[in-house]
Amino acid sequence: MFDIRKWDVWEATHSLLNNYTRFQSADLAEKAVTLLFQTLTWELKRVCIEGEYDNQSLKRLMKRRDQFLSTANSIIRDGAAGVENAYLCLCDMLIFFNWKVAADADVSDPLIQALPVKLDQETSNRVLSFVMDNVFVESTDPDQAMEVDSAGVGGSRGLHPDVYMQSQMTDKRRNLLGQYCKLIMHGVLPVIEAASVFTHYARVSKFDC
Repeated sequence: MFDIRKWDVWEATHSLLNNYTRFQSADLAEKAVTLLFQTLTWELKRVCIEGEYDNQSLKRLMKRRDQFLSTANSIIRDGAAGVENAYLCLCDMLIFFNWKVAADADVSDPLIQALPVKLDQETSNRVLSFVMDNVFVESTDPDQAMEVDSAGVGGSRGLHPDVYMQSQMTDKRRNLLGQYCKLIMHGVLPVIEAASVFTHYARVSKFDC
């Protein structure tokens, strides 16, 4: 991962995402969310692994943690441009800022102990709803799916565009489900939350993991 700490563009990027309703560019939204996520991970690495921190940097990290959590939640809630990437980054962010952050640091500093995210029920429900709405769905009507150029990748691999597209959608759904399962594996979500996932997994027979 490229170290972007020497260019602090957090405020400008965060301001852009706060006005995400003004643009519909998924590419721009994805890059902005990814930039904020990478900035957070670098700052967390500096604190927990390199031990480079003071009270000011810890307070800034917690502020940015909360800003990212709020922004990603808003994008997922509104189904805005770049929503899939926001979900993926939010899941990874929750894993990085889980209870092990304070435990592994082995420091009694109260600011370090305050780093883990206390996941509220609203966010937990929103993440689960996103999985239910985007993973456990019936096969998409080929006529309503994204267009595939006749000279595109599907044709070059010897697959019918509809078959290739369906394969891509299955891989995407696996990835979304995998992120949710990671939240349970890392203790971010309680194991009981897996009950709903298993119920729908058994119901959607065409979803092949």
